[in-house]
Amino acid sequence: MPDAFAKRLAKANEATQLRAEAAQLRTAIAEARRGQRCEDREPAGASCPPEPPAIPVLGVASIFHADFLMRCFRSIDFAVKTLVLVHNGRDPSVAAAVSTLKGEQPQLRVVHEPDNGGCPGAWNRIIAADPNAPWWLVVNDEIQFPPGALRNIASRVWAREQTEPDAAQFKFWYQTGKTGWSCFALTARAVREVGTFDENLYPVYYEDEDYDIRLRLAGLRSVHLRDVLVVHGASDDADDESGSMRALDNRTGDAAMRAAFSAHLVRGANREYMAAKWGGQVGDGDGDAPRAPERQFRPRALSAPFGRASLPPSWWRFDAARRRCIVDGAPAMGVRDPVGGWSNAELNAQYNACPFDVSLAAQAAEDGSNSKEEL
Repeated sequence: MPDAFAKRLAKANEATQLRAEAAQLRTAIAEARRGQRCEDREPAGASCPPEPPAIPVLGVASIFHADFLMRCFRSIDFAVKTLVLVHNGRDPSVAAAVSTLKGEQPQLRVVHEPDNGGCPGAWNRIIAADPNAPWWLVVNDEIQFPPGALRNIASRVWAREQTEPDAAQFKFWYQTGKTGWSCFALTARAVREVGTFDENLYPVYYEDEDYDIRLRLAGLRSVHLRDVLVVHGASDDADDESGSMRALDNRTGDAAMRAAFSAHLVRGANREYMAAKWGGQVGDGDGDAPRAPERQFRPRALSAPFGRASLPPSWWRFDAARRRCIVDGAPAMGVRDPVGGWSNAELNAQYNACPFDVSLAAQAAEDGSNSKEEL
């Protein structure tokens, strides 16, 4: 009992500390809006450190949130060598926002995936924009950069990716007191040793957990930088919610796309794919079904994909039949979109998970193939 009490007390203290840090970060973000550049803070004539090099690649993935997308791009206040926008789907408001941004930023490179290439697909298109870049800043559209944040990111990442070779990824602090996968820098070493994101995880969820497992198996680190602040979602948000779930909950964007997206989440059965790939337990799920794929998986990592010892952590092979099953075979539920998403009863009645062809892994192992999917 004393041990249990001590653990509960430690968790309570940690939660209190995180709430305090979140409040401090929100205050710091408010101050950042008044200007973070050295030239804005120091008196005239004062010496300021030199500007870090430009960010090699900054890529933004978007599907539902036109307003967030505009806010994200208009908050960019630092030099970027290659600027990329991956537009997933056919949402008219997002398409209009993309057109506006192209007029505002002629250097912007737009990759349009009308049929939605999924979250890992969008991140891979960002990497493919310059495969030889030393690092990539990968951003989802619900991120906003306070003034000076991008300069801070560039300064920290350039310094540490050169001096800490095992630092493969950098995550940045949200105003909610957390870090996450909506804004991260990925180094060339990570892609070289761990590979790109597994596009069998469609349309979203678990691509981050999959990559975390692969980084650990490769002996690489994900570094959380608490001195770099970005806004995730609304600036006054105190809780984290993924952009996809936010769109489903708030009925943001095109209704038909949301309905298809919900069906793809269920038929994709990403947690079952993860259980097959890395070992683990799959729960029964709770709440409405579209949320279940995000959280009902408890990993028990294998040492190689699908338990095939000859396959490196970087290995994945795109299963085109699985994708066709998810997209073409998705249940037709119309465009009715109740607040909170589809119920278990509505979705489970039509549930038919699309499996991964494990013979792809078996064949690669027999062939002694160490190849990973090419960009």
